[in-house]
Amino acid sequence: LTFLVIPSLAAALAGQLRSVWVTVAAGFLIGTVQSALNAFSEVADYRTLTPFVVAILALLWFAIRRRPTTVQPFR
Repeated sequence: LTFLVIPSLAAALAGQLRSVWVTVAAGFLIGTVQSALNAFSEVADYRTLTPFVVAILALLWFAIRRRPTTVQPFR
């Protein structure tokens, strides 16, 4: 069950719990990357890290997008 919950939470985080289509796309992305990593024996052991990497990248992306582009003068 844990192997289903963690990728689902990472996909929901990528969709910001708002967009069903982004969540579905993130779920497909996670599954595709995990399956593709099976082909390479050097990194096959690390395929379970894929949801965490997607979640971290999503959080970084959202943090960068929320940062103000202009600096307000101090008064």
